Amino acid sequence: MRLVRQAACKILGKRQDQLIAANFSNALEHGLRLDSDSVVAGYWPISGEIDIRKLMDQLIEKSVKLCLPVTGRPGAPLIFRSWKTGDNLQLGEYGVQQPEQIKMKLEPDTVIVPLLAFDRFGNRLGYGGGYYDSTISFLRQKREILAIGVAFDCQEVSSVPSNERDERLDWVITEKRVIRIGLDQR
Repeated sequence: MRLVRQAACKILGKRQDQLIAANFSNALEHGLRLDSDSVVAGYWPISGEIDIRKLMDQLIEKSVKLCLPVTGRPGAPLIFRSWKTGDNLQLGEYGVQQPEQIKMKLEPDTVIVPLLAFDRFGNRLGYGGGYYDSTISFLRQKREILAIGVAFDCQEVSSVPSNERDERLDWVITEKRVIRIGLDQR
């Protein structure tokens, strides 16, 4: 069953990426709060991750400050540097495109998170490095932040194994739905 789900998700492409961006905009009109003072951490897609570049462009148009992660050692919180469309990127660890060192460090209050699978409780399966869990935990120790997973609808599973080190998502946005964890908006 899992192989069938993975194959089905792989054939989804650019159209679904656009639907996810549209659903993110819909979420902004129905309870997800971002304003011009918001700092949102996006990501540059790799290895079949959902392409959120259109979504990041939309956020920039809304005057939201955007940043991208810079990877360090596994399990350590990510560092975020400012980014806007057209900025140069450099190749970092694991083939991740990231802002140049000269870009200003920012601390996000909203983190858009890639994932392999999610469940209706906000648990997510990541890529195994622990970067996002440690980052979200680190930020939540300082203040309230939002963690928003972006996924294809077919990546939902009934249960994702979790432990005390795993951080839950507050929202999941797919090409079909906007899910506010705890207030399932299907």
